[in-house]
Amino acid sequence: MPDYDAIVIGAGNNGLATSMLLQKNGLKVLNLEKNKFVGGMAGNAHFWPGHTNQCGAWVMFIAMQEVWDMLEIEKYGFETIIPDSLVTSVMSKDRPAFTMYADPQKLFEHVQKEFGEQTMLGFMAFLFYLRPFIVAMQQAVLNPAISLGKMLDSMPSVEGKDAMRRVFFSPVSDLLNEFMPGDEAEVIKGGLAMYSSDGLWGGPMTPGSLFNLAFHMASGEKSGLRLVKGGIGKYSEAIAKAFQAHGGELRLSTPIKKVVVKNNKAVGVQLENGEEISADLVVSNCTARYSFMNLIGEENLPAQFTGMVKTIKYENAYIQFYLRLKGLPHFTGRHEHLNEGKTGYMLGIHEGLMGAETAWDDCKHGRLPSKIMSNGVIASVYDRSLAPEGEHNWCMFTYYFPVTAPRDKWKGLAEQLADRTIDAYSQYIPNMKDIILDRKILTPADYEQQYNATGGCFCHGRFGLDQLLDFRPVPGWANYATPVDNFYLCGSATHPGWGVTSFSGVNAANAILKNRSKKSQKKR
Repeated sequence: MPDYDAIVIGAGNNGLATSMLLQKNGLKVLNLEKNKFVGGMAGNAHFWPGHTNQCGAWVMFIAMQEVWDMLEIEKYGFETIIPDSLVTSVMSKDRPAFTMYADPQKLFEHVQKEFGEQTMLGFMAFLFYLRPFIVAMQQAVLNPAISLGKMLDSMPSVEGKDAMRRVFFSPVSDLLNEFMPGDEAEVIKGGLAMYSSDGLWGGPMTPGSLFNLAFHMASGEKSGLRLVKGGIGKYSEAIAKAFQAHGGELRLSTPIKKVVVKNNKAVGVQLENGEEISADLVVSNCTARYSFMNLIGEENLPAQFTGMVKTIKYENAYIQFYLRLKGLPHFTGRHEHLNEGKTGYMLGIHEGLMGAETAWDDCKHGRLPSKIMSNGVIASVYDRSLAPEGEHNWCMFTYYFPVTAPRDKWKGLAEQLADRTIDAYSQYIPNMKDIILDRKILTPADYEQQYNATGGCFCHGRFGLDQLLDFRPVPGWANYATPVDNFYLCGSATHPGWGVTSFSGVNAANAILKNRSKKSQKKR
């Protein structure tokens, strides 16, 4: 008799979601986490006394109430903050800022006032053009993965099929320039290019960048962008509490050496301390590369499958760094109005579409970007519990860190890129350097070491059409099961991919329960 019905490896939000739903449906579940806290790359850290820092993800882009209801998290202290804007982008001292207001009327009035009626009409038309994809993607995320072809076929009109085709295969620059051709719209286009580059190995002129932007924008219709009260780690903490309330067992600081495989079947795990724990099935929240190469072992896998796993691409060109502040930024000149309200504290800076493309060119050749593209949030403005009285913390994400450079150069390059980023912000915020008390910089290597995230890729496999939908994690294995019987994946390595959403974890739990039901019926 096995010790547990299921062992789930990893207490990130997806691993916990799978654990919770399996436990809720009558299985005896053990969740094992190597770190001393839950959440993984969406967890809370405390870099300075009195500060709560969001050590990976810091915002929920795509979230659905129906998932929160399934996981029962609102019973266990989960609360969100809805900002009135997604981001404010600045490009130069002489151009107006672009604020992506959540309220459509406020957004379009802002664009018309600052950038003119023609830009406003083009912007509206661009958003309307993306509608078929957004609707289709909202339906796809909580369902089994389908192919690109099936998504195209699902469009009821020729216009819809054409829009879907272009979203999949066009660079974002093509459509942005088509709908907003003038230079006066460059602040808007560069701001949108930031989201098209998030997790993408490419720039705004790379095919597939439009898909990435549209995927980000699919969030707004249901619940929009959310900050989590108490830091994003509170989301996973709430799932963990719900899981335990249903009788589930969670062990922290428990690293795993390997999955025990016998006769092509997962039968449990061996911990690093040598202890073995048996189970009917094992589920991994880790990347596909780590799950198969490190936990299962190549000797237990078909050669063709191993080959596909080894070709999964994990490059993710970013650094994330944290600033401890003794005061708030003060904008001057044309952007002085950002000192009022909170729109200036969820801020992005860029140098337009061509600036982003230049930064990408530098990155892929192993150079520091000569053009800075960065965004982030001073979350303590929205939630004072995150920093002590008189202080704030700023989480910054800067794109196009040259991960193609030798790894032994990364620390030094990251320090230089952080300096350049702060210099770029200082153009608009003269007191920037005066208010910084301390900083902490994390590179993809740090995330790889801390969270077993291959390449430090927070997407668990870079975002591109060759690694999404029914190609994720590899062709032929998009249903959460694997070639090893009773071994499943449940993390962002699976459909629909990255984000603090728990979609992959929910889908994996549903697939496991369905497969167990089928096996039970066969035994009868």
